[in-house]
Amino acid sequence: MSSDSVSTELVALAEASLALADTEAALHLLDQVQEGHRDNRWAATHVEALRIHGDFGAFYELASASLELMIAEADWGNARRVLLECARMFDAQAKDLECINFLHALGCRIRSVPHVDAFFEVQLVAMLASRVASEGDLATATRLLSTVDSKLNEVSDRRARASLHWAQSEIDEYSGNVDRAFDSMYQVFLCYVEEDDPLAIQRIALRLGVLASEYFGVSRQKLLIAKELLAAELVRQLGAHKTQTSVLLSLRFASCDLALGNTSSTLSVLDDLQVDFTQAASTFDRSKMLYGHSEILYALCNLELGNLENVPHHLNAARAIYEPLAGSEWPNSALRKIASAYTRLGDVTTAVELFSQASMPTGDFSWCLASYSV
Repeated sequence: MSSDSVSTELVALAEASLALADTEAALHLLDQVQEGHRDNRWAATHVEALRIHGDFGAFYELASASLELMIAEADWGNARRVLLECARMFDAQAKDLECINFLHALGCRIRSVPHVDAFFEVQLVAMLASRVASEGDLATATRLLSTVDSKLNEVSDRRARASLHWAQSEIDEYSGNVDRAFDSMYQVFLCYVEEDDPLAIQRIALRLGVLASEYFGVSRQKLLIAKELLAAELVRQLGAHKTQTSVLLSLRFASCDLALGNTSSTLSVLDDLQVDFTQAASTFDRSKMLYGHSEILYALCNLELGNLENVPHHLNAARAIYEPLAGSEWPNSALRKIASAYTRLGDVTTAVELFSQASMPTGDFSWCLASYSV
């Protein structure tokens, strides 16, 4: 077998290992590829492995260099892979502002590139619009999406339209139209079912779980849809080592179950998980988020059951996680839920204090429009 064939086989095995959540095996396989045979597919796969492994320094070094090379070579397929991993890495570190600056700089960079791939540009702008919306500038986010509407005619891949639906879902959510946000996200789900992309479907199920369970007034039908999708994802996790993703899936499932009025089964899920991450909160850490999420659910269950003496302990633990992170929309939604629980306890003073911390950001990102025809 030639060296090229061996390298191709090693990268394919690494991609299969990542699909099975075996990052260590993937990195080991990628390291075996000889220096002269490390092509763009190797780089894109290595970037994904480093992101999952949490090796931030090596990730950014390889991702930046690889993305620049892929754009120069017009290798748009691998460039889209690396772009997506960059967005996920920023999300994993809760660095929305850094992500906006990165995506804007990349948008400026491709203005000087002839024949930019329309799919790449649509995904880039959709990602940028999502992050701008999360920082409170809904007008700019909406205008950004409008700049790539016409590009859809140039793209046969349905995932391009799904990218815009995803971004529109976030704009609708932050605008207060949760029903429409859920409907847009469900369109994304239908697209990726046809694409048979398990990782994307998992992320979509989690987001539908958030939209269904984190807001008041969501219909029972939407709650049941989200719960069913999350249950299907949990079935995929059976027999596997418990990961942060599987815990998050369980917590989102429990949130939907509680919103449907199933308090006892929600407590059973929480007790089975035994989420116990008790580090002091200061910076973003996903394990702390899981612990904070579980504490909010415990508090809400105890409220439903009338065990009011147990509620303050859980709420205080959740506050310690989310208060230092107030300002971005995702911790704000948790703070609003905690505030609502304090209201039900009769502690209006604490509730008002938390609600004041959980206001939507109000940034102005109209400067992002400079690179696009509006």
